[in-house]
Amino acid sequence: MNVWLFIFLQGITYVAVEGAALTCTDNLSWGYEPLNVATYTTDNPTSSTAGYIMETTEYHVPDDCSCGVLKSWTFIARSAGSLTLQVWQHDNSEQYTIRGANYFTVPSGAIGKEIEFQVPQKDRITIRNNYLIAWLSNAQTSIIAKRDGLESLPDEQRIVKNMNALDPFGEGIFDWSAASANDPLNPIKNTAFAIRATAAKNTAPEFTNLPRDVWIYGDTAPGTLIYSVSASDIDPYDVSSLLITYDDNASFPFYYDRTRGNVYLGSYGAARGTYNMTFTVTDQCGNTNSAVLTIKVLNWAPKLHGLPAFYSITEETVNELTLATVNITDRDNTTWTTKTFNNDSNLDAELEHEGFRRTARNIVINKDNKHIMTYSGNEEFFMKMSFTDGTDATLQGHFMLYVIKNSKPKFTNLNNGAKVTVSYLTTSNGDFVYAVSTSDDENDHIYFDPLTCDTHGCASPCPCPFAIGKDGIIHTTQDFMRTYITGYDVTISMYDDKHSLDKRTATLTILVEDIDDKPQVSNLPMTYPLGVSENTPLGTTLYTVLFNDLDSGDTHTIHANFSEKWATSYFHLNETSGVLTTAFNVLDYEKVIGNSWSSSFNVAVQVNDGMDWSDAVLSVVILNVNEPPSFHETKYKMTPAEQGDKGSGASTWGRWMDKTKDIEDQDLLVSALSEAHTFTWDCGESTRFFLMDRTTGDVTFSANFDYDTANLTTPFTCTVKVKDKAGMTATTLLEVLIDDANDNAPVFAQTTAYYIFQVPDLAAGRFVGQVTAADSDRSTQYSNIYYSFLVNPFLKGFMVINDFGNIYVNETWKKPLFAYGVSYDLVVLAENVEDHTGTRHTSTASVTVFISGTSTTTTTTTDRPAEFLEDTRSVSWISVLSALGGTLLLVVVVLTMAYTVQVKRYRWCIPWCRKKLLGLGKMTRKEKRRYYRAILRAEAGIEEGDEEVARITLGEPEPTQVQSPAPPMMWDKRQPQTGPTVRKSDPVLDFKEPKPPLKPNPSKMMTGRTGPKIWT
Repeated sequence: MNVWLFIFLQGITYVAVEGAALTCTDNLSWGYEPLNVATYTTDNPTSSTAGYIMETTEYHVPDDCSCGVLKSWTFIARSAGSLTLQVWQHDNSEQYTIRGANYFTVPSGAIGKEIEFQVPQKDRITIRNNYLIAWLSNAQTSIIAKRDGLESLPDEQRIVKNMNALDPFGEGIFDWSAASANDPLNPIKNTAFAIRATAAKNTAPEFTNLPRDVWIYGDTAPGTLIYSVSASDIDPYDVSSLLITYDDNASFPFYYDRTRGNVYLGSYGAARGTYNMTFTVTDQCGNTNSAVLTIKVLNWAPKLHGLPAFYSITEETVNELTLATVNITDRDNTTWTTKTFNNDSNLDAELEHEGFRRTARNIVINKDNKHIMTYSGNEEFFMKMSFTDGTDATLQGHFMLYVIKNSKPKFTNLNNGAKVTVSYLTTSNGDFVYAVSTSDDENDHIYFDPLTCDTHGCASPCPCPFAIGKDGIIHTTQDFMRTYITGYDVTISMYDDKHSLDKRTATLTILVEDIDDKPQVSNLPMTYPLGVSENTPLGTTLYTVLFNDLDSGDTHTIHANFSEKWATSYFHLNETSGVLTTAFNVLDYEKVIGNSWSSSFNVAVQVNDGMDWSDAVLSVVILNVNEPPSFHETKYKMTPAEQGDKGSGASTWGRWMDKTKDIEDQDLLVSALSEAHTFTWDCGESTRFFLMDRTTGDVTFSANFDYDTANLTTPFTCTVKVKDKAGMTATTLLEVLIDDANDNAPVFAQTTAYYIFQVPDLAAGRFVGQVTAADSDRSTQYSNIYYSFLVNPFLKGFMVINDFGNIYVNETWKKPLFAYGVSYDLVVLAENVEDHTGTRHTSTASVTVFISGTSTTTTTTTDRPAEFLEDTRSVSWISVLSALGGTLLLVVVVLTMAYTVQVKRYRWCIPWCRKKLLGLGKMTRKEKRRYYRAILRAEAGIEEGDEEVARITLGEPEPTQVQSPAPPMMWDKRQPQTGPTVRKSDPVLDFKEPKPPLKPNPSKMMTGRTGPKIWT
């Protein structure tokens, strides 16, 4: 069934409230039956608009919804038109009250389909249990589909024709009981209408203007309206029923008028403070919400009068004086219990008052001679004041006092500058120099400060050989011999009692005559120290001391005194020319620092003309020069592991060098932070397998590495370069030799057991079979495999195995140990060479030798034929063929010619020549096979023609496999072979092998024992 869903969205915020008195199950749905369990094909025809009410219990709001809202309508429409979906309350038998209505228009495209009408939040009807659902149709049908004809269907539906819409918010009372009396169709019986309703929880109401803070003052009149409280509800049918209550607090000076929703001030007024009034709003479902109205009763601040004010006095005023009067008023006069004065000012004055309630205050200065005004460079003085009643303060008031400054004393004979001359040769200590004249408008006492002198170039403080007395007389304080100062600018400072911090000054110039000249150094001191780089060659001129002397006939000597003793071993100052050079030893900055010497020093230079001298200082600093790094060795070696994970390296096989020991850089002697080194390397194509850390030089694998599979040869040589901060480099060679280890075990060519079939009576040196294994180690010395028997059932060495995995007869096989049908289990051990770490790997393979009528080695793959050189007779044949090559070639030529001339005549000679002339009077392979088969049949008691029960073949062997000659028995791959050899067995012990039974119990066959097995 297609479902049409009509949803109207409204931007509404919900506030959940706990503790609702009445509840409703969310998404609770009711109606006669689910709309998809039956087919509703018709509607109810009428001749006009009509109203329908469902009185059947199934259409009542369920008991699970004691109070909620109607969330949605679901119905099936059989015709288009407008519907007024209603909720009614049955008051009594004759009276119904409408509780709400929703409006929906069915479009023609929705006919016959299930429609779900989601009621917008603002239109949801508040419902209670046992409310009835109904609708008003504007068409001449019920619009909503029905089904009828069954007595089991509801029979309590009513219809009223020509019914008008009722206002749910106005007078909505209607008598539906009259419908059955006036219309023979009422009630509608045995009919079910396709309509259902869904409920939701009722939402709690909210205050629209709380919480809120309100401020009033303490002088507010009783009965004044303070605030109006209002609330609302998102459920529209709850708004008219909202109830706002106040949690009364008898101590509060306010009361709440529930009828108007207003808060008023009580009849006694309010004291200063904060009052929190809690209000609760409740809807018809018992949902509540609370909020607080905060009322703050504030205090009126006092006010200040008479300010700002201004007054002027002279600096010499010392008598008490009233400057201004200040008045204070307070609107809350009854609460004014404390008033204080806050003096935030630089005016040293006093505020008079008598008692805290006095409203007039006087600003007084110099009271009791305690506050004498002085001029301190500012003629304006101010006073900031405010008053408080204990809660609030007045605005700040200002009083300004102007003080007329005292005039400063004046110089009368120094205003335009004055000069005086003294003799270098004749002036003595205490001699008169100059008399200073002064005046003062107020005739204040004048004081003089000690004199200061400026000699135009002397270091501060300059020497001043003069003094001034109280009377202003200047005199000398020393003799002038050897002072060498041509003149002095003498600063004279005086003041009176009011101007000790604002003194008047003047300058007197005193010139010194007849001074003898002395040499003067002209190019010292320098603005910056003289920098000398380390490694400067010996004898290099660094600096030349220059001087001037007006007495050109004098002979001068230049002396030097070094502040650092070590500097005398590296520098020399020529006494005549004044040239400073490097000498004695080459400068090494790192040595200077390493010996905890200072890298800078002073050279005290003195130029002497024989009578007088001048001193100067030359500052020198040793400069560090970047020096290239170097490796201690020209070639290093590194032995990485044969295999490793990505990132493994130095921590596993060790570092190829120690950066702190193998890298030498003189700059590191100064500070580890003064130099940094980075490493790079080039190993050609082999570089890709490794990574070198740029900081430490450590080498690691760049990826998972295995030497046995890597496309890499070892050893190889890399070029390693180290670079310092300045880009200076050093190189060395790094030989990389992979630590090839034995890390793989031999692996046999097949995972299953080997089965070898051989005939009895094999002679010593004959080939029995072969097992092969391989080793994935790359190195030849570790990939060589050596074979031996780990398990051999023989006390005698009837079989031996060489280093190629070839098994030979060591001692001729004899019956009954090697009779037909016997089998033996052996275990072959394959092992490789022990490496330098003592590691050796082994593997084993099981081999079963069967004594049968044929000679073959069987595995799960095709048999491997014996190699030519593995047959011991092949070597003999090679020797014979080499010696008789010419003879055999001649015989072949003769026989060919004879056969060609007389084929038929001499045909009988060919077999005889083959047997007699060549000395090979042996049976053919076929004859031998028939011979040995007869022997085996006789021993096994098998008659001619019987089935050979014991014959096991995995394919008929080739003749070369049956009678192939035995190869050379090369036992040791590591030793050169001079010819076929046979490993000798241990001395034959005097014992007899028990003869096994020919036909044992089949249940004991192939039991895994190490003794001989009989194959029947």
